Amino acid sequence: MGEDNNLEHCLPKEEIQEVGHYIDHEIVSNIEYDCSLRLARLKKGCSRRFLLTMGGAGAQVQKFADIVGASKDAIKNEKATFFINMGDHKGRWEALEAEFKKAGISYTLHDTWKESRSFIDEHREKPVFGVHVFLHENFYAAVYATNLLMRISDVMITKPSELSFYPVPKLFIQRVGRHEAWGAIRGSEIGDGTIETGSVTSMHRTLKLLIEDTDLIELYCDHIVKNYKQGIYNGAYNTVDLALKLQGR
Repeated sequence: MGEDNNLEHCLPKEEIQEVGHYIDHEIVSNIEYDCSLRLARLKKGCSRRFLLTMGGAGAQVQKFADIVGASKDAIKNEKATFFINMGDHKGRWEALEAEFKKAGISYTLHDTWKESRSFIDEHREKPVFGVHVFLHENFYAAVYATNLLMRISDVMITKPSELSFYPVPKLFIQRVGRHEAWGAIRGSEIGDGTIETGSVTSMHRTLKLLIEDTDLIELYCDHIVKNYKQGIYNGAYNTVDLALKLQGR
């Protein structure tokens, strides 16, 4: 829209295409396998695996501390396990570490790429417990760790950011920017995540439900597989196809 509600068509409508969620190949191609492992862990009563990822601004320390603190008993009783990818935010990790020490929360730090890859590969099908923190100086490793951890997690806890569109069961915490509301709306529309938990109380309640019951994760996995078969997560593939068509291939 331009000034005074004038329509300004900056791009021809023929140039606009709906392609789907833009997801990495290694994640899309393993959707059915990863969901089958999640369901198998539920059936066996394994510790529930949660993934937290520190965003680019690094402004979520208190939320992370609150989430892990609220789950302290579940962690101790081997009912909940947390993977926390701090990216390359060393300063933010120092702040979160201080919160963990105050709360008496133990953790294991993984800060080399070789160690992180080995841990992820080892625990794809093996049990894992406790709180595991991932911190990498290399930017590629810092970001890519989320891709790998996502695949071995049962639930990703995230604000409704770009991670909203990834095929993993999600617990949506309160948004930061107003525009982020649409990420949670989209997730609930296609059934692969919770609605946005707009308060600490509702977030704690939903977190407890995800730890103690299985039906929500079963529902989300079922929808993720159905969405996959419908091509909802094929945005990257479709974009490449469009580019090749434009080149006349």
